[in-house]
Amino acid sequence: MKSVLFVDDEPNVLSGLRDLLRPHRREWEMEFVSSGEEALARLSARPFDVVVSDMRMPKMDGSQLLKETKAHHPKTVRIVLSGQTEMDLAMKTVTIAHQFLSKPCEAEQLQEVIRRACNLNALLSDEHHRALAGGIEQLPSVPGTYLALNQVLSNPNVSIKDVAAVIERDVAMSAKLLQLVNSAFFGLPRRISNVLEAATYLGTLMMRNLALSMGTFASFNSKDPEVVAALERLRRHSVLTGNIARAMFKEKRKAEDAFMTGMLHDVGHLILLTTPIDPVSLSVNAALLGAYLLGLWGIPYPIVEGVAYHERPGELEHQKFDLPDAVHIAHRLAASYIEAPGHEPALAGKLDPAYLQRFGVSDSQLSDWRDLAQKMARDGSS
Repeated sequence: MKSVLFVDDEPNVLSGLRDLLRPHRREWEMEFVSSGEEALARLSARPFDVVVSDMRMPKMDGSQLLKETKAHHPKTVRIVLSGQTEMDLAMKTVTIAHQFLSKPCEAEQLQEVIRRACNLNALLSDEHHRALAGGIEQLPSVPGTYLALNQVLSNPNVSIKDVAAVIERDVAMSAKLLQLVNSAFFGLPRRISNVLEAATYLGTLMMRNLALSMGTFASFNSKDPEVVAALERLRRHSVLTGNIARAMFKEKRKAEDAFMTGMLHDVGHLILLTTPIDPVSLSVNAALLGAYLLGLWGIPYPIVEGVAYHERPGELEHQKFDLPDAVHIAHRLAASYIEAPGHEPALAGKLDPAYLQRFGVSDSQLSDWRDLAQKMARDGSS
């Protein structure tokens, strides 16, 4: 049974949560405490799968509680549930909270977020690997991309389209932007998986605050030129994969989802590339590691699923060509031109004919996609 710890200094709020979630008492083991200090004591006494905390509390506020939780219990999913609606909430918690919920919160929304957080463990069963993902505050951006964003944002006449054009070429920035805009803090009626749409909603001021004041999109400082080069190859491979995958769908929404799934498909390798590796980490499935982190961050589920299964889409029960299939093919085609760090070079360009036939991919269609991949690689679509 999954365990959830709720923290709020208002007795009426805790009582309301108890009543709201009573139907789930056989699904989740729930505890309710009224202070950050008491929450840390409970966390020290036993593990919890999820912590849901208010922000404004006396003595220890929610931000400090989540920092302590991240430091000492990294595999615990951290969720903010707050009535504070100022933008400084997002700024204060974007690197320590996995998801954000606003009060008052609809029962269905709260239940969905908690259930999804608990179900993520099915993707990544090893506790060490979950702790590795749970401890990630932000993903590294290559220095060149960060400098380009700084340059764009320094122009007082910059358009949001220009800002989005820089961000959507960077894996880390794209992931973090989608985490923020899809949080319930903003109360959007639907999930957003398009960088331009996300940037348009947040506005140039918010983008500047995130990129410059908060340093959320920090550049990656490494003295190892091989690591820096590998990071740049991963970025270019991801962009090319996204562009190829996008071309496989005519419907605009699906095409944009395919691009973003392709952009983020190697997030797990990005984590391993820039995180100190121990023998246990080497055994992790990078695709599942990346999908788990994106799931923690509230990235739309179709993208999470596409990242999780892009290496072995045939293992996913589905009947028609979808995001995992597009990204699987696009990844293999892109790898023929830009080496994908952490992947087997011998698999570049190779696709299983039986798998392609199963999902109705004809020889002529595959040939067109190969030609497109070659043209994009030649034209620098990465």
